[in-house]
Amino acid sequence: MQIVDQTTDGWIADEAAGSGDRRIPLKNLKEPYVVINWLPNTITAEECRNFIKEFQGFKYDKWAYLWVALNRLSRNIFPRIADNRHMCWERTADFCNFMGHPICHVYEMAYMPLMIERYALRCGHD
Repeated sequence: MQIVDQTTDGWIADEAAGSGDRRIPLKNLKEPYVVINWLPNTITAEECRNFIKEFQGFKYDKWAYLWVALNRLSRNIFPRIADNRHMCWERTADFCNFMGHPICHVYEMAYMPLMIERYALRCGHD
């Protein structure tokens, strides 16, 4: 999920959902989370609105984890298929790409351990 707005409720996160997408105040998240700033520059509210407008209605795909497993087990022979059904990782990858700082290639499967590894390499962490 990605932060897309700031309101009187605080920071608002956007995530893929069965209904298409939803926005949640960050303070309402129950599980532990880490905020990672992948984008090197501050983005504007207008850029976030443009992303939401472009990707609104892209529903959560419960089968996406099967596609990820096939991709990882086939060592990238089975490519990412760009479509309008997403899982949370794909939506984050699309967000970063939309903002001009991709975290993975367009046809590369959005895979959380790979995204974390790239973030650590970029930031000089072990």
